[in-house]
Amino acid sequence: MRHPRLSVLLSCGIAGLLAASPAAAMAWPGPGPTRMSDEEKAMQPDPAKGMQHGVVLLEEAEGDDPIAGQTKTSYHLRAKVFSPEARSLGDVEIPYEAKRGWLTKWWGRTICPGDKVLELDKHDLKEVTVVRSEGQEAHVMRAALPGVEPGCIVDYGWVIQDRRFSFHRRIPLQMEWPVLHFRYRWLPAADMAARYAVRGGHDVEVRMAKEGDGEAPPAGGEPIVRLTRGKETLTVEGWNLPAYRSEPYMPPRDLVRAWLLFYYVFGEAASRGDAEAFWKEVADESRERVAEFIDDRKLIAKKIEEMGIPADASMEDRLRAAADWIAVNIRNRSDRTAEEREEDAAEKRSAWSRRNERSTASVVLEKGEGGDEEIDLLFLAFAREMGAGARLILTSSRTSGGWDKALLNSSQLWDQVVAVNEGEGGAGRTRLVDPCSGLRYGEIPWWMAQTSGMLVTDDGYQDTVLPVSDPRQNILHSEARISWDAEGMAQVHWSSVGSGQRYFGDSRSVRRMDPEDRDDELRSWCGSSSRFEVSSAKDPALLDPTAEFQFVCDGTLPDSEIDGAMEEVSFAARGPWYPDTPSFTSEERVQPVVFDYPFIDMSTVEIHPPEGYGVESLPEPMKASTPFASYALSVSRTDSGYLVQRAFAIIRTTIPTDQYGQLRSFLQKVESADRTLLVLHKQGDAGK
Repeated sequence: MRHPRLSVLLSCGIAGLLAASPAAAMAWPGPGPTRMSDEEKAMQPDPAKGMQHGVVLLEEAEGDDPIAGQTKTSYHLRAKVFSPEARSLGDVEIPYEAKRGWLTKWWGRTICPGDKVLELDKHDLKEVTVVRSEGQEAHVMRAALPGVEPGCIVDYGWVIQDRRFSFHRRIPLQMEWPVLHFRYRWLPAADMAARYAVRGGHDVEVRMAKEGDGEAPPAGGEPIVRLTRGKETLTVEGWNLPAYRSEPYMPPRDLVRAWLLFYYVFGEAASRGDAEAFWKEVADESRERVAEFIDDRKLIAKKIEEMGIPADASMEDRLRAAADWIAVNIRNRSDRTAEEREEDAAEKRSAWSRRNERSTASVVLEKGEGGDEEIDLLFLAFAREMGAGARLILTSSRTSGGWDKALLNSSQLWDQVVAVNEGEGGAGRTRLVDPCSGLRYGEIPWWMAQTSGMLVTDDGYQDTVLPVSDPRQNILHSEARISWDAEGMAQVHWSSVGSGQRYFGDSRSVRRMDPEDRDDELRSWCGSSSRFEVSSAKDPALLDPTAEFQFVCDGTLPDSEIDGAMEEVSFAARGPWYPDTPSFTSEERVQPVVFDYPFIDMSTVEIHPPEGYGVESLPEPMKASTPFASYALSVSRTDSGYLVQRAFAIIRTTIPTDQYGQLRSFLQKVESADRTLLVLHKQGDAGK
């Protein structure tokens, strides 16, 4: 079902540029009543309005950017739960890190029929580290409101004072639940040029409104958003906002839902709205940064000589050797293990002081460490000294919508890769390299692929689109050996090795975890559950940032016990050594299916049955293929048992909605084949 179009009214003649000034705090956001109103009690599920499970009654927030440079964010949500599927409305996540701010106010309560109120204390909020899709870490406080059941109201909110200044704020206008009333107030910092933009949402229509439109909610229940400029504020207010449909493997949320961006602009070009001049200034600054970084060509040439590269090596081999040398000899400060961070803290040398040192090639080479930007620039310096054409590409992440040239804010180009030409003098094949990511030469993180980037040239820049990786670069190979011990228990030893994108972000994140959390995560990777009891989980190359993703597991299958009296046992080769395949339960699809990257998963399982047991007939081989995926499964006999071989590949990353049925049918066949059972019969040697 398509939602009605969401109209955005721009009131009081706002043209996108705000003259900002400070303002005093106003009455909202704040806690809601601790009792249900008669109207709230009477509310019932309404599938026609998308309210069959739950509804947000009020979401309100304020962003206050004072002159002092510290920002304050206030938030409040009140919602009603109609079914168990909406219990997640009581899940609280606050973007907060104790060392960078203060939680100055908190309230959280569940209000149930009969005016029963259950409070969540501030001390029940727990700070955790989460890893976003780009491998970046963020800190949040999480908790779940108690007693959330159908018929209850949830009401919670907070006020955070942050030491960091926020140069932009993304304000979602749509949630996964319908919102009856939404409001957000922004108090921009004084003496800074501030702008806003409406983005995302295919069902969003931006409609200009005349000054003096009424402040009351619109009649008829139509969805509407109104932006109003006050003397010192910008207020956004919306009513009857439809939920965006959340689907597995959907496009980035900011391409699907409607949202607002509040941001500051700097420089004359941005202030006058000259996009071409603004982005040329960004390119000029990047070029100047490269020139500043390459401060000692003699030292760079000396380091290249120390690499011991054969004189007759091709340019590709020389560049690959330089990337490998950096991976081994230059520590990435952004990719330190928990133990390394503890050692650095013991030196009483703050990350702030390191960031503010003069960052040049000679400093990085002297200290043997650098941040993401410095490591990429060092590779660029080596490439240029070798005679290869090398330029920076400034880029972003497709998960956040990519580069939007209409938004004159350079912070959206927060990442970079190096484009190197493998021919002498810049004449040859061009490859993209991102040494700081930990990926091999010629590979870049998946979230950069299919995004627009800024290729910085000698006198300006060029638009470029970063390519998708080849599935043959992203392979996960799992091997398992299943055998039965003297007590008839199935023992499993299995391992997995990944290349390219396959779990590389996960492996980087687990390196950063505390040892206890790291062990828990490794056990999770090994498939710890009631069906597979993990006794050992290790990553043999955990502390080697240059190694491929890998882990080794041992455990027991408690449901596969065989005693000598059993005449027949059904046994599945399937287990955690079969990587999870996508699953789609809905028969309908609104958005195209989008996978992060193409990949190939290969699994081999050796099965060594107990003495006296064997398979009388082997399952038929299974093959399935589509334009976007393929699958194969086979079982064969070996001298000591049986060998199961499985291959699954996603070779296209975007599947349009009109091919969703074909994809779903293919994956159902994969799921059925993966459940193939081997029937072990008690028999003599002939069966073996």
